[in-house]
Amino acid sequence: DKGEVSVEPEKDKWDIMYGTYTELLNLGGPGLDIPYGFKDFVTVNRTGVSVAMVLEETTAYTDFSSSDLAGLEFKTEVDAIGENWRSGGGPNSGPSLLTDRFFVIQDGDGNYFKLRFTRLTSTEGERGKPEFTFDRI
Repeated sequence: DKGEVSVEPEKDKWDIMYGTYTELLNLGGPGLDIPYGFKDFVTVNRTGVSVAMVLEETTAYTDFSSSDLAGLEFKTEVDAIGENWRSGGGPNSGPSLLTDRFFVIQDGDGNYFKLRFTRLTSTEGERGKPEFTFDRI
């Protein structure tokens, strides 16, 4: 009734987004690109946000602190987290949570957070209902 409504957040007011992501996959030659939709995909805001992946074998999530930030390789690509927090599954199996990793996020204000996914689905197995924990570093 009051006109157009903007549902998109301001470009510097978000860090990550969970949802579906579509990219073109090439099937082997010119003109063989098809759109492919990834479910359970996490995108990163390209406006000042960067992400590093940490394997638990290197440093445990609970032990990770600001002294561990040095040497991390931060990425700013929109798919820096992407599907790297889960395995893809296939025709005979569903996707599953990767429990051997977590992510360190630097937001646009220079704050650092660690993020670990703890569930891929709801307790009933429904996709689209992940759970995670995060802590400011």
